[in-house]
Amino acid sequence: MTKTRTSAERRVLLAGGTSDAGRAIARALRDAGAEVIVAGRSREKLAALAAEGFGTVEVDLADAEDVDRMMAGLASLDGLIPLVGGWRGGGGIPSQSDDDWDTLSQALTAARHTCRAAW
Repeated sequence: MTKTRTSAERRVLLAGGTSDAGRAIARALRDAGAEVIVAGRSREKLAALAAEGFGTVEVDLADAEDVDRMMAGLASLDGLIPLVGGWRGGGGIPSQSDDDWDTLSQALTAARHTCRAAW
């Protein structure tokens, strides 16, 4: 019989978790007892999260080799929540600029690298 693990026994990586949404998710997971590691590019935001007691990793999630190095340096994970990037605008395809697409493309690339490396 397989024992069901509680959230207190889980180790979760929030990839791109330095946003307001990431901080809220990190706190909720920690409140449920999970060990939370936040990965992102912003040293300042990661330092603030570290000051709250979260594990942090500075990494460029859009760089596959950087993500692979990060994953190799982590012990086993029970969960991955990719929170990288986001969509800008909301006016539909006619109003999307090339800059909007570049932002979305980078976010999708980061999510792909992170999920592939965690697999």
